[in-house]
Amino acid sequence: MKITIIEALALSFGLLVGCSSGNAAQQTSVDAVQDTVDAYSLKNIDFSLAYDLCQKQKEALALTNAERFCANKVNDLAFMSLHQMVKEQMDSSFVVSPMSLNCAIAIAGNGAAGKTLQEIEQLVGPIADANSFFKKYHAALPHNDYSNCSILNYLAVNPKYPIKEAFTKSIADKYDACVKSIDIANPKSVKQINDWFCRQLNDESVEVVKAPEVETALLLADVLDFHAFWTSPFDSELTSDDDFTTDSGNTLQIPMMYQENACLYTENASFQAVSLPYLGSCYRMLLVLPKSEKLNKFSSAMNANAFLNILNSLKKEDLVKLHLPRFRCVADMDAKKMLAKFIPSAFDAKKANFSTICALPTWLNEISHKTSLEVTEQGTKARSITVESFLVKAETPEFRATHPFLYFIYDDATHAIMLMGQFCGDGAIYDEENN
Repeated sequence: MKITIIEALALSFGLLVGCSSGNAAQQTSVDAVQDTVDAYSLKNIDFSLAYDLCQKQKEALALTNAERFCANKVNDLAFMSLHQMVKEQMDSSFVVSPMSLNCAIAIAGNGAAGKTLQEIEQLVGPIADANSFFKKYHAALPHNDYSNCSILNYLAVNPKYPIKEAFTKSIADKYDACVKSIDIANPKSVKQINDWFCRQLNDESVEVVKAPEVETALLLADVLDFHAFWTSPFDSELTSDDDFTTDSGNTLQIPMMYQENACLYTENASFQAVSLPYLGSCYRMLLVLPKSEKLNKFSSAMNANAFLNILNSLKKEDLVKLHLPRFRCVADMDAKKMLAKFIPSAFDAKKANFSTICALPTWLNEISHKTSLEVTEQGTKARSITVESFLVKAETPEFRATHPFLYFIYDDATHAIMLMGQFCGDGAIYDEENN
């Protein structure tokens, strides 16, 4: 009997504007990034327009109760990912993209039935509602000079297998996916897929997929590309080396950016948190700094409710002294290892039910997740690629990120987490790397 394998590879990487990715295979052009940074100046920003663009995105992200349930599922997956990465990385920096990963799982869910569908819906919510959420989220993505975000989906269908046209048409409609009939095992076809993404992203260095297993029948590539400038950039002249103490007690000298500005801030006996906005969208970065507890212990107690409680406790402060490292993170996540605990039947050749994709026995073969992120003075650039294939407060608050901390990039409408991670001192960007 012929079988159908769905192999899934999730690659996710994000960078803050101003530096190269540091990942040779999937990095953005250094020159292209620097050109963008050089063009950034507070003198040529239309703040009124930027504010209107932010409000417009918020309005577009007005969710139904069912869609909000699915947005909350993105954050549930975020903290499942956080807890696994903390176990694997411990005192190392990392970053993941729960939005990219959740989107890929939801697309796979459109082809599932029976127990496999039930398991997937436990992760992403009812598939019809997840489809509605992602369609609305995609449509609300900002595309302007200050914030630019795209989510690109590519579905490669191996013509050797009887993949159901109803499934591919549904994904093309609901996720705006480009669907192509491709001999996936052919190296030229792999290049064809990568070339499509290079054209869409205007970036010739992007490598989304590599040669999958020969018997792969279906391959999905999901790329989230995000560029945004800080509303209040850091002055590079104020960046200087400072002590950073790791949780193991080592002291590192790393570049520390500095600014004094009004921003959303909160603190209690356990942690400090500050939220920094981006221009032209409702995206923000939340930084959470434990006061005395080691980060891995603090992170183990974090969940989606704790995240929302932090957001709800943020208050506008007229002045916050902010010290933030300039850093780069690159991380590989074994997504299959985590997801196999929650959707075990999907990976089991005998138990998987993807009958909406193909009448032949079909299962999810592999999922991996790779992410990189850079933090610099100017703003944020993030790219998340998911590929699936089936086989007591001070007078002036001061936030000194001189020991390990968590960070989250989220939108201020749905509060869904696009990217998240931890910085533990490794990956600091020194001046010679920033030129």
